[in-house]
Amino acid sequence: MNENLIKKLQRVELIANYSKVRRMLNNPLKYIKAIFHKEYIYPKTKMEKVVETYLFFGKKMKVALPASTDIYLTGGKSHSSEIRLALFLIKNLMMNDKFLDIGAHYGYFTLLASEIVGENGQVISFEPTSKSFQLLKLNTEPAKILNVFKRQFQIRRQHCLFMSFPICILNIILQILPSLKGIMV
Repeated sequence: MNENLIKKLQRVELIANYSKVRRMLNNPLKYIKAIFHKEYIYPKTKMEKVVETYLFFGKKMKVALPASTDIYLTGGKSHSSEIRLALFLIKNLMMNDKFLDIGAHYGYFTLLASEIVGENGQVISFEPTSKSFQLLKLNTEPAKILNVFKRQFQIRRQHCLFMSFPICILNIILQILPSLKGIMV
């Protein structure tokens, strides 16, 4: 099974590395819908659009555009670090293992881990933001996935800095992050 998942993940990486034209030709309607929302609707309204897509390993997932445009178009997270993480999980998680997904967002790695560890394994997901947590709950409904336990972080009696940013400035944050040495998140 894991070799099959690796081959399917390689397809995600292939699509992620396509040119814009080739990505559009791969699935024209999805591409136009996603990019139109990302470039025209979201900048004006700041409203995300929840859509459903299939992941490379066959599970359905609800995601919000534009934040998860990559998942919507490729069936997986497309940044090289996320592809490497998915490959690491595929190679190292085993049936019946336990997995913690801290900062689970909409549940991409939660769903992947659940697929790998099977019904007798266990996946526990934590997500602090309410909007993301709502999609995480939808994506891991008990009727669909029995081995996932999800929790929303709740901060009490302690001061804590939690920063949540709109998707439009995520790339800027990633560029300045190395200069923020010594800051604990």
